[in-house]
Amino acid sequence: MAAIDTIIFDLGGVLYDIDINITAQEFKNMGIKDMQALHKAFSEGHIYEGIDSGACDSSEFRMKVREVSGIDLTDQQIDHAWNSLLISFPEYRVKLLLGLRKHYRILLLSNTNAIHYEYYSHKFLMDYGFSFNELFDKAYLSYRLGMRKPGQAIYKHVIEDSKLVPENSVFIDDLSENTEAAIKTGLRAIHLDGYSDVTEMFNEFRLREELI
Repeated sequence: MAAIDTIIFDLGGVLYDIDINITAQEFKNMGIKDMQALHKAFSEGHIYEGIDSGACDSSEFRMKVREVSGIDLTDQQIDHAWNSLLISFPEYRVKLLLGLRKHYRILLLSNTNAIHYEYYSHKFLMDYGFSFNELFDKAYLSYRLGMRKPGQAIYKHVIEDSKLVPENSVFIDDLSENTEAAIKTGLRAIHLDGYSDVTEMFNEFRLREELI
């Protein structure tokens, strides 16, 4: 089996702790009582996909929240609730990435949006004193690329842009549909399932063996 030279990480649920239930509770606290109706409208209206792919910008997203909820929330209120799902980027995972970068090319491939990116990149700088992007050789963010996982196009873009040899690259994600899609493009992939943390994976002998 070919030796790994590149590790591609997902962000939320792999490197960054998230909890979507907190956002739901924050919106409820602001007066949006029927979160199921909001979620259904945003799912069926492809608003979640739109903000992740950049097809729906931040202003349009906020307008949609007000329109569907019927509540005239401020931009600041919406951003606060939307960002509240972003819990933390633990220091031990920062150290993991910095250590891995001594031996591998490290890439980020994340379905994310402008509101979230502005929040977590600023918070990271405040917490650690250096740029979030310095953790990676390159960060591929869905809202900037106009495409998102699990669509084949975004994986192919990463492979071509970073000139990857797919069999020498491994992608780590917490959603099986994303790892399955990556495998179809020739990448090796690991579904973060059954592990309490991504660092646990790197402590497993079988994973270390894969990365030799």
